[in-house]
Amino acid sequence: MLGEPRMSPELWTPADFAAYAKLTPAQVSHLRRSGKGPAFTKLGKHVRYVPGVVHRWVIENQEAAAKENAK
Repeated sequence: MLGEPRMSPELWTPADFAAYAKLTPAQVSHLRRSGKGPAFTKLGKHVRYVPGVVHRWVIENQEAAAKENAK
């Protein structure tokens, strides 16, 4: 299971999110555009993620996948 990300005032880029969640940048972009990814914010034209929000999203999706696979 993934460890809780270090809490800091930093925001993650889509590349940071991709690396943490072991996704490709294209997958992160698709999740964002489809509304299926974690909440994000835009600073000007730049997309940013709060690390704790990404962590919770990853855990929730792992749990949902596990329940679906148990059926």
